[in-house]
This record gives sequence, C-alpha cells and structure tokens, in this order.
Amino acid sequence: DGPAFVVIAPNAVSLQPEPPAGSPRNRWQCTVAAVDLLGTRARVHLQGPLELTAEVTPAAVAELEANHAGG
Repeated sequence: DGPAFVVIAPNAVSLQPEPPAGSPRNRWQCTVAAVDLLGTRARVHLQGPLELTAEVTPAAVAELEANHAGG
C-alpha cells in the first residue's frame, strides 16, 4: 500500500503519431512538452497521464514533426 516510484528507460519508450497496432501493450496519449537535441539522440519530454521521457534519434523527431504538420 502507498505511493510508488517507477522508472522506464527512455530508450524503451516508443513514439507513434497514431495508436500502434501489434505488440505494444501499454499505451498512453501524451503531448510533447520539450525536445532536447543531444548530438546523435534526442530526449523528448512528454506530458500526459504519466510524464515520460523518450530517447529517439533526431531523424525520428523530424519524422514525427512532419507527420504532425501533415495532420
């Protein structure tokens, strides 16, 4: 009983512009709060039911931005 603290590795978080089909079992709709570009990787800070950080490539950020602009 009581509060708990849970950590999910940023490289274990997947970002999808649409709900994914297939194996992902835990899904949360979030909003991008900030993006930190760190050379060959980008940390994407997410706000939603759970605040998460995803670690992806800068190319993935660009692709997500292109999908967002088109939708």
